[in-house]
Amino acid sequence: MESNQKRKTPPTLLQLQYLRELEQLEVSRGFISLIAERCNVSHVAVSKYMKSCVESGILTGDYAFTEYGRTWLHGYLTLIKELEQYLRDIGVPEQELAENVRTLVESTEQHTLQAMIHSHARAQQKQTAKRRTWLSEGFWEEILQNGSCRVQFKLYRINGTRRNAFSMANHGFDKRAYVVRSEGREYLELTIREMNANSRVDGQLMCGHLETLKYELDELLQIATLEDGRIQIPLEACRFHRGQGGELTGIIPVTLTCSVGRIHMPESTALLTFWM
Repeated sequence: MESNQKRKTPPTLLQLQYLRELEQLEVSRGFISLIAERCNVSHVAVSKYMKSCVESGILTGDYAFTEYGRTWLHGYLTLIKELEQYLRDIGVPEQELAENVRTLVESTEQHTLQAMIHSHARAQQKQTAKRRTWLSEGFWEEILQNGSCRVQFKLYRINGTRRNAFSMANHGFDKRAYVVRSEGREYLELTIREMNANSRVDGQLMCGHLETLKYELDELLQIATLEDGRIQIPLEACRFHRGQGGELTGIIPVTLTCSVGRIHMPESTALLTFWM
């Protein structure tokens, strides 16, 4: 249908809302007024747009969706959701999402936006696949034949001095740590323990335990899984270095909070290093 390709400008979000309302209604006398009322616009605005949809092949002459029209509408609705996630991925603040989505949808052709999103998704998949390939060249299968391997670890202060290089969080975990392979996943497992620290407010000795640990994966901040007092950090989020003797060291920046309270033991960032 040649007329399907003649839409010169992308729809506005409000116009897409007209069609969403139409899809939920039975076409009958007064349906345009009802859509206008629901969308808080004039009868003329809705009527004019519906007629343009008939001309472009989205609707039939009696305002029923054509097969093309229904596919076109749901393509846009899916695109809006994908755009929201894309903008989150590249760091757009949540409070700015709606306006950014509106601007992109109303100023850019649908196929251009889809190509942009799909290109971003492919890049992320390649990055993840590259990490997984590096970690799965037989190394973990060989090392983790019994399901886990004991590792040593330290948490260092970021920008710490030589005199006080270790993070306070270094005392928040049991010294037993493992690299684990289970159900197709490989992760670093740390066990939480009670810790003591002096308050930065009045110097009083306080007790508590680490409450959350966050790390970055594919440019998104993730909260580590916590089960039965054990924290799991996926190995794909870590950077690895192999020494001259073949030893392997993993490094990952982490952000931690403690149950005692953020006033006394605020959120802090540390460099988690482990080796085997």
